[in-house]
Amino acid sequence: MIDVHVNGRPLQTPLGHLFQVPTLALAQAITEEWGKDLSPTFQKKTLTSLTATALDKVSASRKAFITYALHAIEKDVVLFWAEKPASLVALQEEKWAPLIKEANDFLNLSLSPTVSFKIAPLSSAEEKRIEVFLRTLSDLTLAGFCHLLTLTSSFCLSYLILKGHLSAEKAWNLAYLQEHTQRNLWGEDEETLLHEKGAYEELLETIRFLQLIK
Repeated sequence: MIDVHVNGRPLQTPLGHLFQVPTLALAQAITEEWGKDLSPTFQKKTLTSLTATALDKVSASRKAFITYALHAIEKDVVLFWAEKPASLVALQEEKWAPLIKEANDFLNLSLSPTVSFKIAPLSSAEEKRIEVFLRTLSDLTLAGFCHLLTLTSSFCLSYLILKGHLSAEKAWNLAYLQEHTQRNLWGEDEETLLHEKGAYEELLETIRFLQLIK
């Protein structure tokens, strides 16, 4: 493990753990984050924040993070389809259906879209398969994966990103398919666009984090 130093001093997490990371690339990237922003706020530094989350929280509460990831499937945005307008229905079939199938194939699941407020529950065997997958993730990877879930609101998208089967741009457009379609119909809101821009930049950094820990 490699220690991270900022201004010649060992960097520590909010709970006092030393920043120790598995790759020199991540250590250097975190140092560069602090070079650009010396404020003590971790949340504004994605690589720093995710590493601290892994060291302070995931290591102590892996079960809670795994449970969070499991429950994210119940709220996966790509499984909740709109019934209109016709243009959106067609896009859901074209864009979302193939990635649901891909996630099902990878994990041997039977996820299917719904137009109601609740998806069909997973079988106990399916839950077990997903839990086995999540348990194979390191603390750092699990921290990054859970943040992908938060940013995309989708287990399927996050899983395919982690596996390297989706680019950030494609995943983002798929996650916001309904919002972008409505925007094309009703126009853009500047505040929403600014928020989305910041969240997209955070997605890029989260994917970079997952690449840097390898």
